[in-house]
Amino acid sequence: MDNLFLLQIIKAIVEIALMFFLARGLLVLFFLPARHKLEGNFVYQLFVKGTQPFVSVMRYVTPKFVLDRHLPFAAFGILLACWLGLAIGKMQLCAEKPGHQVCEALEQKRAQQAVPGAPK
Repeated sequence: MDNLFLLQIIKAIVEIALMFFLARGLLVLFFLPARHKLEGNFVYQLFVKGTQPFVSVMRYVTPKFVLDRHLPFAAFGILLACWLGLAIGKMQLCAEKPGHQVCEALEQKRAQQAVPGAPK
């Protein structure tokens, strides 16, 4: 299995987890006046179930004095840092293997930026 392919899979999993955290946060903002209705919302429970593995890992990693309500924020921050690291790693691997199939879109963007008058 290719390193770049494995990196793409991990990056996709991190992106899905980040989207679940963002959706969970947006639902909390929408239900802020009626917080008691949020616990019965099926969609919110789906997002909680999707983010629970990452929050559980954060509970295991963080000290006990960190409050449980802060764990989703910490998990989101760690996932965001991982996503940035994976994106940088992908760019590095694409620089090493410029002819790789995954790197074609990145090469096309780079070529368009090199030519000042090229259409986007």
